[in-house]
Amino acid sequence: MSPLDLPYQLMCFLLSISTIIFSILLFAIHIPRTKGLKPYNISRYILASAYLVLGILNGYRIFYSPSYPNSDWSRTIALISASSQAFLFTFTLLVLIQPNYVTLKRNLIQIGLILFLFSTLLILLYNTSGSLYSYIYYSASVIYIVQLVYYVNIFRKKYAQCLTQLKNCYDEDEDNRLRWIKLYFYSALSIGILALARTYMPSFFTGCFYILTISFYILFAIQYSNYPLKFRYIIAAVSNPDKNSGNVFFSSEVATKCNQIPQSLSPKEEALKKALEKWVEDKGFQSADMSRDEIAEHLGTDRDFLTYFFYSHMKIEFRVWRTQLRINEAKSLLIKYPNMSVSKIGHMVGIPDRSNFQKKFMELTNFSPTEWRKQNLKN
Repeated sequence: MSPLDLPYQLMCFLLSISTIIFSILLFAIHIPRTKGLKPYNISRYILASAYLVLGILNGYRIFYSPSYPNSDWSRTIALISASSQAFLFTFTLLVLIQPNYVTLKRNLIQIGLILFLFSTLLILLYNTSGSLYSYIYYSASVIYIVQLVYYVNIFRKKYAQCLTQLKNCYDEDEDNRLRWIKLYFYSALSIGILALARTYMPSFFTGCFYILTISFYILFAIQYSNYPLKFRYIIAAVSNPDKNSGNVFFSSEVATKCNQIPQSLSPKEEALKKALEKWVEDKGFQSADMSRDEIAEHLGTDRDFLTYFFYSHMKIEFRVWRTQLRINEAKSLLIKYPNMSVSKIGHMVGIPDRSNFQKKFMELTNFSPTEWRKQNLKN
């Protein structure tokens, strides 16, 4: 063993052990087997399998890489590992934002293509000359790049679709809630690309790569383990594509009713008006993460009738009206509690994300919450 082999194999060992340990931990996490969390459990098993596969592949490098990470064998294993990681992490994250898209058929097709391509690559590794295999390897690398482009395209479309569904369901800008998923997707993508570049780089770069990879696996596993509560929030929006997949707020029946605004309130409309007054009095608008369907049910009606009522009588969208109530309440709290943080006040009025609260506040007042507080405390 050359002096250069020891740090390389030590890094492989640490990466292998850490990923296998996290695989076991992910398999062992107790998640209630409720219907709403079924897609999350599927995603968890995929991710745990990803960690296990990557741990085993990195373990092979310790014993079967004849010298440092620039051999054909090591490059081949790196390519297989990177491609497997791309598939497993992409589909794991897709389950979190579009669980209906990730079907068994799609998984099996992807797995079959990867296994076929790289079993062929391994066979050719031992049955072709070095120069010929180099061309084959580079061709496989091009296929891997095509795979990444394909996954990025899918992820971008499904991520945008999820944001639209969340906004339509909860009437809020939801990008900040999903930002960590986008961050980890592109981080995993970058690590997959670096995995190939690493095989052509000096030992210092290899050490940095393994430290970066181990850190990524640890952080991702922690973030993912804390996701079930957020997943219930997302699954409520994406599980009913008929209501939440587009920007249409009115059914055809309700659209017809909107053109026939009654001169006086019907008993149903009067009941809704009183329910809304009670809802405002009880500060129901401060509850975060309630979909319009849930609010309508609480008010004793349905989503379509609630939308129709606001369109025909309030002359304002429910989403805008509720935001105004929240910001007006925030103004009162900013003065009442001058030492309370802006984030805390945003959370109290039903807009827990600080940047979203700042944005909504400025849209309605032309001031940030901090500026508005300073101005009005002076007065």
